[in-house]
Amino acid sequence: MNIKSSVLILSLLGLTSNSLVFGQQKSQYGSDRYIPVSLDYFVSQVDGSNVNILAKRRIVDTVAAQQAPMSTPNVNPTVSFSHGSYFSSLPYYVSSGTTYPSSSPQSNTISFSGTYEGWGKLSARTNYYAAELERNTVELDSLKNAIKMDAAYSFFDTLRYKLSWNSFQSAIQKLQALKADDAVANLTRDQSNTSKDLKYYSYTMTTFMSKGQVDLLEPTGDIDKVVPRNFKLKDLIDSALANRGDVLALSQSVKSSQMALEMASKNRNMYISPSVWVSRTPSYSSSGADYNTSVASGFSITVPIPTNLLFNADITEASNNLANVEDYLADLKARVVVEVNQAYMQYGYAVDKLTAAQDDYKAAVSNAGNNVDSVLNLRDREGNLIDAKINHAKALIYLLKVSGDYKLPKI
Repeated sequence: MNIKSSVLILSLLGLTSNSLVFGQQKSQYGSDRYIPVSLDYFVSQVDGSNVNILAKRRIVDTVAAQQAPMSTPNVNPTVSFSHGSYFSSLPYYVSSGTTYPSSSPQSNTISFSGTYEGWGKLSARTNYYAAELERNTVELDSLKNAIKMDAAYSFFDTLRYKLSWNSFQSAIQKLQALKADDAVANLTRDQSNTSKDLKYYSYTMTTFMSKGQVDLLEPTGDIDKVVPRNFKLKDLIDSALANRGDVLALSQSVKSSQMALEMASKNRNMYISPSVWVSRTPSYSSSGADYNTSVASGFSITVPIPTNLLFNADITEASNNLANVEDYLADLKARVVVEVNQAYMQYGYAVDKLTAAQDDYKAAVSNAGNNVDSVLNLRDREGNLIDAKINHAKALIYLLKVSGDYKLPKI
């Protein structure tokens, strides 16, 4: 399936899916209404409609279309035809006082010419564009994964404030039953601020779709499904060096730069332009003599004087580009190891915070009573637990991202 077909199918799926979403009943948070959306569905919509992903897909499609012409020999065939010459007046000759007209020859000449490429140019050009297609394809995958992960961060940020809003709502209802008007007023103010944060981050979610989406989105899912996981640091580092999109993209750029250097070298090989011509001249008379029909042919070869070989700017440029990309790749791999170590530490800290928040919340539930202080204490502990759950989920996604594992957790 080519890129154009894939984009069309994704667009059709997006239209169908949008119809399903807009058909769902909206949720109310404060004075705003939201369209419920799951993480999987949200990410699929981002993949099918994000303008940066669509633009990169078109670039891949363009490079793919260049494969056939770039893999074709550069022959440059030319055919020419000439007929003539014509005379405004016929020549003549005089014999014994008598004037005799002469017939003028009008030859037909056909010539064929073309180019024979220098040795190795075709294969070098073919290899370069094949490497460019692979590089752009890998970059597309890397871009999709990066945007997907960023969209997931936005999803969980928005989910944080949705869960907080619901937590405030539960506490407010309990306080209303206790007729604690001052406490209700305070929590209502906090809930109002939370609804503004919810709206802010919900708008951020819409920016990933790049389709003029203006409806507020409500992230749905069970955050408790994102449970702590055990990792081995060495396995994470090995996975990052082998699977990370930016590492793969730069590795492919090295290969592409190698092919560019080869092409610059092969382009210095001389080409030749052979030509063959055939000319037919009909019978004619001139100066009292009759000439029969004649055919003439010839062959020529044009060889350019390779003054370009006096300079090495193209080779120097290609060599330096290759050296730069190789340096960038080596630097990236060193930074990858650092990033994985940092993400691993960050995730361990997030797990510890989650465990502590869960213990605090369980203690608050165990000691809960039917009074204002108990309700407020439980609400504070629940708020801390929500933050810990979201931070743990985001830390997990970041650790997976930097280690080259782009599978999002199921919620």
